[in-house]
Amino acid sequence: MNRTTLGAAITAALLACATPSAAQDLFSTRGVVLGAHVNTAALQIDEDGGSNAERGFGAGVMLGYGFSDRVSAFARLGGASINYDDDVDEGSYAMGLFDLGARYSFGTLGAALRPYVEGGLAGTAISEDIALEGETYNVTFSGPGLFIGGGVEYFFQPKAALDAGLILGKGRFTTAEIDGDTFDEVEDLDFTTIRLAVGVTFRP
Repeated sequence: MNRTTLGAAITAALLACATPSAAQDLFSTRGVVLGAHVNTAALQIDEDGGSNAERGFGAGVMLGYGFSDRVSAFARLGGASINYDDDVDEGSYAMGLFDLGARYSFGTLGAALRPYVEGGLAGTAISEDIALEGETYNVTFSGPGLFIGGGVEYFFQPKAALDAGLILGKGRFTTAEIDGDTFDEVEDLDFTTIRLAVGVTFRP
């Protein structure tokens, strides 16, 4: 084997070793992930067989960590301004949401398109300032729940992706507060939330 043939063989071997690694790392979901999104959200109180869902728009942020190219954990904080059903009342109220969950990503390691499913624990609160007899009171309902969801990340850069997902939550308002004072004698209210979120994720 002459030197030229030997050099070509070594070069081919190095390329064969390097190419899978590069493809594997090209769109990796490992490590720290930062995200931001806008969303359209809906809230429905489930008492008496359900009510009309009230809808609004909001935004949120996410911080997570990918333990592998499949499994990651995250915390997500968001909010929305929800409009009352026009047939009932006018105006809007604030809804805050906190998710603590895990995500499982599908697709090959070098694929730009990575579908996923997710689920975990959720905390939800709604709040509004209500005027009564010349006084204004801040009324807040809050409670725990669960969520499941699914979506897709599309990597338009090796470390940046578009992220679109649908999230379904079920929970119960168990705490009521008026101007920060807690009232325990309020009846629990079951509720359902639906969120359609579109945003970006970045892995520094």
